[in-house]
Amino acid sequence: EKSGATAVGAPLLGARRTTATKGTLTLSAGPQNPTSSSIASNANNVPMVQVQLTAGATEDVRITDFAFHASGSGNDLLDIATGGVKLYQDNNADGHVDGGDVLVTGGQSYAFDNGTATFSGLNFVIPAGTTRTLLLTTGFNGNAANGASFSAGLSAVSDLTAVGDKTGLSITPTGSLPVGGAKSVGGDQAPPVFQQGSP
Repeated sequence: EKSGATAVGAPLLGARRTTATKGTLTLSAGPQNPTSSSIASNANNVPMVQVQLTAGATEDVRITDFAFHASGSGNDLLDIATGGVKLYQDNNADGHVDGGDVLVTGGQSYAFDNGTATFSGLNFVIPAGTTRTLLLTTGFNGNAANGASFSAGLSAVSDLTAVGDKTGLSITPTGSLPVGGAKSVGGDQAPPVFQQGSP
């Protein structure tokens, strides 16, 4: 006769663990990234750089911080209006601010010449599998001398902070770093004014 305990019943199984896949974000210049052109020294809402952001199909991507770097012979501290650096969602991706566009955030300035304008605390969501286009604009205060040039753009992927909306994981963008064409102050050029319905 055999002795000893005998296990009865189904074997114990551990809980099934599901691991979410982190999303992706692709960065590129927009289809109408501003080219080099002349502006008036007091021009407002001048398009400086257009950025296109594409989220992968895995999850929504949330942008929390965005930094843009200034360059050129003009003085970004003295020649740009206080709070004149703004970020728009360019809904029709035409490279201009018009009636269909939405102000994401504004009121930024450059703390010094060739400095950085940082937009923090954003809550800009790019739904999975879609593309959104952002447009950085600048307002000038009339101080810049004729011939002064101004540019803006990204210099590193770290200029953008993004997280996956589902996973909460940090996402490092891939792709190219957009920089807009130089804007040069030129004589009697009229300020660009873009209104709904205008070309």
